[in-house]
Amino acid sequence: MQAKLLPEANLLPLLKRLMAEAEVIGPKRTEAGDVVFEPLERPEEALHHDQYVQSLFPLKDYFFPQTEPLFKVRLEKGAAPEPIYQERKRIFFGIRSCDVSGIRFADRFFLRDFEDIYYRKKRDNSLLISISCLEPGPNCFCVCCDGGPTLKQGYDVQLTPLGEGYHVEALRSRLEVRQNPTVPGRACTTSQVTPLGEDCYVEAGSPKGEEFLNAHQEFFLPASQEDEGRKQDGLAGVDQKFERSTYVAYAIRKITRREVADEWWEELAQRCFGIAGCRYVCPTCTCFHVVDLRDGKECVRQRSWDSCSFVGFTRMVSGETAREKPRDLLRRWGEHKLNFLYLLRDGRHGCVGCGRCLTTCLGRGDTWNIVSRIRELSQQE
Repeated sequence: MQAKLLPEANLLPLLKRLMAEAEVIGPKRTEAGDVVFEPLERPEEALHHDQYVQSLFPLKDYFFPQTEPLFKVRLEKGAAPEPIYQERKRIFFGIRSCDVSGIRFADRFFLRDFEDIYYRKKRDNSLLISISCLEPGPNCFCVCCDGGPTLKQGYDVQLTPLGEGYHVEALRSRLEVRQNPTVPGRACTTSQVTPLGEDCYVEAGSPKGEEFLNAHQEFFLPASQEDEGRKQDGLAGVDQKFERSTYVAYAIRKITRREVADEWWEELAQRCFGIAGCRYVCPTCTCFHVVDLRDGKECVRQRSWDSCSFVGFTRMVSGETAREKPRDLLRRWGEHKLNFLYLLRDGRHGCVGCGRCLTTCLGRGDTWNIVSRIRELSQQE
């Protein structure tokens, strides 16, 4: 599909139209100054692309809620479970590339071998419109993790600011799950917005993205080769703006070969507070537990976030625990993020470079520090 141009003057009218069609989730600033993605009540509430880098939390809570009722059942003979689905139509506007990459990672977890119907319904009813980053934040390192600052695939609609508009792209976001032939052709919907200035260069990357552009074509203009050049000029040099770089491939090799000593993980674990803050703000962490809650004559099965950093996460009914030492818990998390075997299974390693763990972790046990310290340790050998 031919790329489009979204003039700056059409952005707010477009958002107003979208708000009449669905719930629009966009970047807003709280009274405390944090950026969060919440439902927009007015188009003007959405932050401009140069007013934020990323949100305080990833968007996974909208697809994999922190606490989610799965079904309820009356406690009486013959009663059948009643599923509790969230099927609200939502449009996510202004998502950064790293968060789109995180959602794509979660797609494989929830839809690869066993399709999670609760996650599927929320994804099928969502449209993701992302915006490429022209000015990375101080803790961002997505350029080292293939998580940004712009995307080549995996989005529905991508906007790239041009200076006098947005370049919009829509790409096919197919899961390409070879292990599960029962869901051929299933696609996930994502849109990417790449800042080029005030206007945006717009590209559709999925059938849903193309449908979106066709249904709202009065807001867009055909993009020219000159617009394409302005997009490339806007993105040129962004990689050099990152304050942080790291050696993910090197750490993957060392961890996969089991060349990181137990003593090293032990020293790192001594600084870990074990509060799982880094896990909860991570777009790719998907640990959960399930409980049944009784309320009078009704029972509700509920799924809630959990963390592999907690000793009880691997506790079995016998009382035995697979991993009790903080060292082993931290190493398990590091291997799940960076072991090459998981890369083969999941299609990518488990870090998108958003930097939230780096911001959150008080003990410097975040992915960036782990990767960087493995590199430093090897140089000392």
